Amino acid sequence: MKIFIKNLIFEAIIGILESERVTSQRVCFDVKISYKYKNNFFINYIDICEYITQDVQQKKYLLLEDALKKISKNLKKKYPQILKLSISVSKPDILQNATVGAILKVSYKKN
Repeated sequence: MKIFIKNLIFEAIIGILESERVTSQRVCFDVKISYKYKNNFFINYIDICEYITQDVQQKKYLLLEDALKKISKNLKKKYPQILKLSISVSKPDILQNATVGAILKVSYKKN
């Protein structure tokens, strides 16, 4: 089974620039999860959205890469049936002429 989340957009303090540490900015997350669906046990995409939003807003990460690593680790811990995970975060407003971000893709051994 696969689920996806596209364009999860919210405001957060994230980044290393001085201005990013004091003023929140829009961030956009995309997530794809492949998992073992068994006995009507599913992964709720609403829970995933709420977790990502709360985590990023509370932790105020310096690096996008650190946020992605921590989020992916915690999602796997919460949902051990995850087989593959792709998570990306972008900053649409940090530059006038580009959207920048980072992507993490992880494959886990089958349970």
